[in-house]
Amino acid sequence: MSTLKVGGIRGVSASSDAITVANDGTATGKFTNIPLKNLFINGALLISQRGDSYSSANAYMADRWYVFATGSTSSRLTTSPPSGFTHYIRFPSTSNSVIFSQQIELDLQGKAGRFAGKTVTVSWYARSESSNKMYVDAAFKNASGGGDYTTIVSGSGSAQDITSSWARYSQTFTISVDPHANNKCFSIMIRTPSSGSGSTGTLELTGFQAEFGSVATDFEFRPIAAELVLCQRYYQQISASTLMLGASNGSSQVGNLTIPVAVPMRASPSIASGITYHAWHGDNDGQNNNGTALVVANFDTTANPKESMLMQGTLNGFSSLTDNRVAGVTPNNNTPIKLDAEL
Repeated sequence: MSTLKVGGIRGVSASSDAITVANDGTATGKFTNIPLKNLFINGALLISQRGDSYSSANAYMADRWYVFATGSTSSRLTTSPPSGFTHYIRFPSTSNSVIFSQQIELDLQGKAGRFAGKTVTVSWYARSESSNKMYVDAAFKNASGGGDYTTIVSGSGSAQDITSSWARYSQTFTISVDPHANNKCFSIMIRTPSSGSGSTGTLELTGFQAEFGSVATDFEFRPIAAELVLCQRYYQQISASTLMLGASNGSSQVGNLTIPVAVPMRASPSIASGITYHAWHGDNDGQNNNGTALVVANFDTTANPKESMLMQGTLNGFSSLTDNRVAGVTPNNNTPIKLDAEL
C-alpha cells in the first residue's frame, strides 16, 4: 500500500488550498455544504411571528432580528427578492442609519466558548435606491440594547458601496477579545454609517449568514420548520384557543397554571400585556371572570426545569373566585399569548 504525502490540495485555477494538511496528520478544509454552518437563525427571513410591518425601531422585527432607529416603517416583502430567496426587508426613506443585528446566544454567560479566537465571515444580500454604504460591527453584549459592550470589530473603515441591483457583500474579522462576565451574546450588527454619505435612504436586505472561516460560502437554506423551532426558543405565540389548567388562590388569582410551549425557552419569558383571560372554576355555575396579569413563576427550578415544555404561571386580576378550586383559563379577546425570551 502506498501513501500520498501532501501539504495541501488546490483547484487548478484557485489561489489558495481547498484542503490543508498539517504535519500531525490533521486537515482543515473550505467546505461549502457543512450543515448548520450559519450562526444566524432565520437568515433568509422565513419566520416573522410579529407580522410583516414594523413601525417602531429599537425592536425585534422578523424573528431573531433587531433593528435600531431607522426613522421609517419597515416591511418584510416577497415582491422582488434576489434569486433563490423568497423574503427580504425593505427600509424605505430612512432618516437615520440602519443597524440590523442578531444576538447570538453564548453557551455560557461571560465565556467565549466556541467563538474564542475564531475567524468569522459575515455575508448578506443588499440593494439600495440611495447609494448606501454598509459594514459590520461586532461585540459581546448583555442583550440587544447593549450592556458591558465589549468591542470585537468596528467595521466603519471597511464600508462597502451598495448598488441598485441585488448583490452579495461580506466582511471577515477575528474574535480576539474575551467577553465581560455579564455578557450573554455575540452581537453582529450589519449597518449603514452613523451619519453622512451612504447612511440614509431606501435599502433592502436578506440572505444573512455568519460562519467560521475566512470565506463566504454558499448560503445555507434550512427547512422552514427547522427555522421556526430555532426561533421559538426566543419568541413564540400560544393559540388563543388554548385551555390552561390551574387552581384558584383566593378570590383574585389563579396559580399553578400550566402554560404549554412549543419548545423550551431560553429564559423566563415576559408575556405581552393587553390580554384579558377568562377562568372557569367549580363554583358560581361556571361563571367566568376577567384576569389581566399573566406571569411565569418558578422558572428553572427543580420542580419546573427550564428544559420542560410546560411552564408554571400565575394569573391575577380576577374577582369573586372561590378559593382552592380547579380552574380552566383561556384568553378572552381572541388574541394569542405572546412569550418573549429574546436577548
